[in-house]
Amino acid sequence: MSGIRAKAGVVVAAIAATGFTLACDVQQAVDCARIAVAVTGNLNDLQQAVDAGDVDAFDAALDDLDQNVADLHGVDGADAEEAAESVAAAAETIRASGGGEGGGQLEVDLAPLGEAVSALSGVCSE
Repeated sequence: MSGIRAKAGVVVAAIAATGFTLACDVQQAVDCARIAVAVTGNLNDLQQAVDAGDVDAFDAALDDLDQNVADLHGVDGADAEEAAESVAAAAETIRASGGGEGGGQLEVDLAPLGEAVSALSGVCSE
């Protein structure tokens, strides 16, 4: 009888450990998705700033994007990390370009950032 209880205890412990791992995986997926949505919002904010020629709003949106990407680095997963690096690299390229301000217009190519954000969204929705 005690052998059965011992085996049952091992099975219960294994199930509990699996449940904990699944709960962590679910939380990681939720965190990733939440951040991907925020990053998509940052991209929209950048586009609106470009359309309005608003350099201050553009800089603020880039700062928000940087913070969201930093938050993503805490999410486990090689794919999420790689996608975060792509977003960060695209944002850094935009920042380094200085926005290409000219004649009240911001001349910025947001396409590479859009592609990186799309890839991030894909990774976080898997």
